[in-house]
Amino acid sequence: MSSQVLLEFAINVLSMGSLYALIALGLVLVYGICKLINFAYGEYITAGAYILYFMGAFTSLPWWLVLICGVLGGAAIGYLSELIAYRAFRGRSLDALLVTSFAISIILQHLFQLCISPRPKAVPIPAFMRANITILGVVTPLRNLLIIVTTLVLLIALLIIMQKTPLGIAMRAAAENFAIARIMGVPANLVISVAFVISGLLAGVVAIFWSSRTGSVEPLMGATPLLIGFIAV
Repeated sequence: MSSQVLLEFAINVLSMGSLYALIALGLVLVYGICKLINFAYGEYITAGAYILYFMGAFTSLPWWLVLICGVLGGAAIGYLSELIAYRAFRGRSLDALLVTSFAISIILQHLFQLCISPRPKAVPIPAFMRANITILGVVTPLRNLLIIVTTLVLLIALLIIMQKTPLGIAMRAAAENFAIARIMGVPANLVISVAFVISGLLAGVVAIFWSSRTGSVEPLMGATPLLIGFIAV
């Protein structure tokens, strides 16, 4: 096998692996604190992609602002799902939380189908994300490298937050022993909400790159990456 083939294979594997790593991280952040397997996480990704679709197709905003809106939209969906749905069942059994996550997933899927369309919608993608570049004789989409670099930046940023900031330390303490952390004064609502916000933000980032690969969004778009994300966890 030639070096060019190996390089192309490595870039493709690292780019897809980076996306699944972000999904896995988003799932683990919530599970570590709430012990919740969030089956609605795929719909967070889908919601972020729909925001990209609407903002790109029906507004004249610059592309960088559209991408920011997609990421912030994913974070907002994460926060609202925790505030409206999960918080009410927080003190109950894990089975109740699990059923709630299934319910949110199904509700969001049907809302996407009824309020938008059951058919795929083309997501406007910036031209540079569709461009190809040549590395050591290998032609590869620029988005592959952007996925890898973005994932590394986010992982380093989250590592610094979790290791060096009071909020990150509080989240680590809550993940280690939530009951003791609350007794020691860790604000439960804040820690859990931040975990969902960061999880949703990562879903928004995944939505950008996943929709750039497929070129479209449809109500069940998040199911495939979510399944592999669970395996990655």
